[in-house]
Amino acid sequence: LKGIPPAGTGLETLLRVSDAPIRAEAEVVREADRFLTSDSDPSQEAAVFEARRGPGLVVEGPPGTGKSQTIVNMVADAIGRQRSLLVVCQKQAALDVVYKRLEAEGLADRIIMITDVNRDREPTVRAIREQLEAIWSTAHLRHQMWRQTRTQIAARIESVEAELDQHQARSEEHTSELQSHHD
Repeated sequence: LKGIPPAGTGLETLLRVSDAPIRAEAEVVREADRFLTSDSDPSQEAAVFEARRGPGLVVEGPPGTGKSQTIVNMVADAIGRQRSLLVVCQKQAALDVVYKRLEAEGLADRIIMITDVNRDREPTVRAIREQLEAIWSTAHLRHQMWRQTRTQIAARIESVEAELDQHQARSEEHTSELQSHHD
């Protein structure tokens, strides 16, 4: 590791060896490109989408601030975009919390949890084989149906949002007209 520069890697993020990146304006992510499974606030969603851009992201904060919930959404987002994601926690208890939340979201069968590299080697390889076999056996049809349903729902959400935007614009126009008549 000494010979490999950390620039452009998750290690750079973890060690904070470079200046904090200048944040671009928040990008608008289409509904069809959102793969969040847990409720989230705008800052949590921004963290999920920020994780897409860089080689790593450190999520930290005091207890009860939504770190585990945000990490679950990052995992779901990575799965939905057919990417992999490594979650590393300083304490086993934190990993357990994240894993339990992933189980509650129905994602446990897509997760490999390694707590001891030597002891977990054989079960990990077996779990990966089982996952791949299960995915290959039925995933193609399920995946097509899931994508189609998801695309339809996303289009409906975007349509309703556009309608709401139109109603709001009309309401603002009406309020403006009333203001000008009143003046």
